[in-house]
Amino acid sequence: IEGCLAGEMFSPGELAAIGIKAIEAELGLAPE
Repeated sequence: IEGCLAGEMFSPGELAAIGIKAIEAELGLAPE
């Protein structure tokens, strides 16, 4: 359900950007 909602709320490009930021945060590459 959450995936479907996210798909309608965000465009593929936005989802990709969010995914990249999430990965960077996990790897400790994000500034914050």
